[in-house]
Amino acid sequence: MSTLGLKVWVDAAGNTIAERSGSDAILPAIGTVSHVDSVPNGGAFDRIVGVCAAMEVAPLLVEHDVAHRHPIRFVVFAAEEGARFGQACTGSRIAAGLTGPGDLPTKQDADGVSLADAMTGAGLDPAAVADAVWRPADWAAFVELHIEQGSVLETDGVRLGVVDSISGSTRRLLELSGRATHSGGTPMHLRAEAMAAAAELVLAIESLAGEEHNVGTRTTVGEIDVTPGSSTTIAGHATLWVDVRGTDAQRQRDTAKEIVRRAEAICAGRGIGFQRVQLADTPPVRLPDGIRDELAASCRSVLRRAARAHQWRQP
Repeated sequence: MSTLGLKVWVDAAGNTIAERSGSDAILPAIGTVSHVDSVPNGGAFDRIVGVCAAMEVAPLLVEHDVAHRHPIRFVVFAAEEGARFGQACTGSRIAAGLTGPGDLPTKQDADGVSLADAMTGAGLDPAAVADAVWRPADWAAFVELHIEQGSVLETDGVRLGVVDSISGSTRRLLELSGRATHSGGTPMHLRAEAMAAAAELVLAIESLAGEEHNVGTRTTVGEIDVTPGSSTTIAGHATLWVDVRGTDAQRQRDTAKEIVRRAEAICAGRGIGFQRVQLADTPPVRLPDGIRDELAASCRSVLRRAARAHQWRQP
C-alpha cells in the first residue's frame, strides 16, 4: 500500500490502516477490508478474502487513476475473532470506544495472560488505546467482502448475497461442581457427576434453538473442560463455554436466561453445584438500508452480466 502512494499506519489498538486521499478533503472516509485472524477450522478464506480483495482494489484505483471524492481507507482489524481472550472484535471494539484501557487487564486467556500483556508483547501500549477511538464524523460508510460460512446460499444455489444485519452474541461460562470419586467404587445412586450433568445440559441448550419461538437463534457449547480428566474417575467439575447468537436482541437474551434456568434445574436434580459468569453480551445490529440497497443493485447487475456472458459462450 505504501508503494502505491497510500498513507499507512498502525494505531494504538494494533489496527492497520491505509488511506487513499479523495478529491474533497472535508468529506468523511469510506472504509473497507476485514481482518486476518480466524477461529479454529473457520475456513481457509474466513475474512482474509476481504483483505486480499482490498489489496487488489487499491492497485486498480491507482493504476487507472480512478477519481473519488471521499477518502478510501483499507482497515485490517486486530484480534477480531478474539477467542483467546473471550472477547471478539477487540480491534474494532476499541475503535468504537466499547473497550478501553481499563478493560484490557481483565481479559485473560487460559494461561492467565491478559490482553494488556499480549498487547505489550506485540509492541503496543495498552494505556494508549483511547487514542485509537474513531470519530463517527470521520466515516461515511464501511463495507466488507466476506465468504459465506453457513452454506445457506451455496445450498440454495445463490451466488451472491447481501447481509442486512449482524447477529448479536451472548456468551456465558457455566461452572458445574460435583464430586470426584472412584468410578469402580461409587454406586450410581451415590454419584454427583459433573460430566453427566454437562451432557444433559448440552442437549438442553441445543434443543432450545430448535423451539418454534426461537427461529433464527443459534446456541452452541463450543468447549467443555472436565476435571480431573481421568477415565477411571467420576468427573467432579465441568466448565462449559456457551455462545447464543441471534438477530433479535430480546430473543437472544431470553434464550441465554433460559439456559441458566435449565442449568440450575438440571444441577439441582443431580446434586450438582452451579455458577455462571457472563463473558460478553453484544446485541444484533441492523445495517444501513441505503448501503444494502446499493450493494444489492450491484449484485443484480453483476449476475445479469455473468448470465449474458455465459449465454454468449454457449456453443
